[in-house]
Amino acid sequence: MTTCADADPSSPASPPFVVRVAAAGVARGGIASAHGVQMPLDGPARWRIDGTVADVVPGAFVWLRPGDRYDAYAAEPRRIAEAWLADDVLATRLAPLLTDDDFAEPRASCDAARLAPPLHPGRHDDATVAALLAAAADDASPAADALLAPLCAALLALHRVESALARRAPGVRPATRRDIYGRVERARQLVCDALGAVRPGGAPAPRLDVATLAGAAFMSPFHFVRAFHAVYGVTPQAFVAACRLERARVLLATEPAMPVRAVGVAVGFANPSAFARAFHRRFGAPPRAMRGAVAPVVEMALAPRPRCAWIGAGA
Repeated sequence: MTTCADADPSSPASPPFVVRVAAAGVARGGIASAHGVQMPLDGPARWRIDGTVADVVPGAFVWLRPGDRYDAYAAEPRRIAEAWLADDVLATRLAPLLTDDDFAEPRASCDAARLAPPLHPGRHDDATVAALLAAAADDASPAADALLAPLCAALLALHRVESALARRAPGVRPATRRDIYGRVERARQLVCDALGAVRPGGAPAPRLDVATLAGAAFMSPFHFVRAFHAVYGVTPQAFVAACRLERARVLLATEPAMPVRAVGVAVGFANPSAFARAFHRRFGAPPRAMRGAVAPVVEMALAPRPRCAWIGAGA
């Protein structure tokens, strides 16, 4: 394990796992010379990858491809866990796991560079990848090499999930479907981040209406609703409502001093009676029944998709 503040993370000489500290609130980037995974460990940060901006919270990460130009920014210094994976590392670790379904063309024609999981550059949410990066950043963790195999396997599994979701998006060409999937995924992440940021005594959840989410996806509201439902199997409105209630459930379980009414207001219910009715409909019990419960681990009512990072994490 290496900890550094000034090492060039895009250098081929960098070790497989690096933890660096952002100086003066700005994490220096560069041009990635290998496939890279980066995750903030102690607070949110913003990445700019070839002009595309991604807001990333602990539990989420960014995927970089060789040649990607990137910079990471934060309001204050952040520790950032990184993994840099060369083509030969990916070829060695992934080859035993791949099936013919993982290749768009005949397997024999693919070289080592094409064995990399073709995740789109930008932010991704996956609890397994996040846990491995956090373990790599822990001085008490085993040698970094021991984490390479499970990290590669987790990235491949995530690629398969995201590929399946992208195929559900509207569009004729695969590239169009991948682009649309990336747009609606950005909106989904916005919902998770907005509700995950709700804390006792803090500002309530922001307005998360269709127009706001469609704007985040750079789509018209009509096409956004259609695309979101095609990819995730629920409407944006239903997803937001479910996330509000799941966040309320986490707060009720982990913040016993926070009044039930305050929990409802924090997640976006101005009317306590409406909050109680919606909560009872979803969980079969009133909000007070969640007091002192173990922080819940729940699955969102979506097509297969990693959960919001805060669900089951004790806020």
